[in-house]
Amino acid sequence: MKIKTRISAAAAAGLLAVAFAPNLADAATGPTPGAGSDTLPGKPGGAGGDSSAFAGIDVKSGQAVLAAVKNVNAPVVGCVVRADDPDTLIYNKPPIIAQGEIVRCTVPKPDDCRVETDLEEYFTFEGVWSVVANGSVKRGCNIGRASRSTASYKCSHDAHGSHKYRTKTWLTVTYRGQNATNAATSGEKSWWCF
Repeated sequence: MKIKTRISAAAAAGLLAVAFAPNLADAATGPTPGAGSDTLPGKPGGAGGDSSAFAGIDVKSGQAVLAAVKNVNAPVVGCVVRADDPDTLIYNKPPIIAQGEIVRCTVPKPDDCRVETDLEEYFTFEGVWSVVANGSVKRGCNIGRASRSTASYKCSHDAHGSHKYRTKTWLTVTYRGQNATNAATSGEKSWWCF
């Protein structure tokens, strides 16, 4: 059994790389990695652009697979989740919306999936990202809108400057009683919130 591996430029720079088993690489459920798609593997957080992450289970060992598959004979069952950059419906007007969803799954799919999106704000003085809004929890390994989790936050005006926000979308997959969890983190966006 051959494993098809796709590594983005970001992975070559030492960021998270994901190797996809043949059943994921050949699935007709989304764009092909490396073909100009923002869905697999993602751009680094903080540099702008949507981000993706893989969570899966090694069928033989039952171990979680979150990065490159080292054993070429280990079939993997899992999904890829995407975190979209936060956005507003009207420029600089609340609410700020954060969304994430499953964009791809292996064939066969995991037994269950759990997707939840958080909107995080960067607090400059503390130097930390903190969750300011939790999105809905979506169950099932559905691709696209059916798995979309949305968080909404009504920011308030701050005369001291803009605030940075990012989306973090968590994916937990379950297969034969084993769980694997990973998160995709979007790029940052700033708003004044008038």
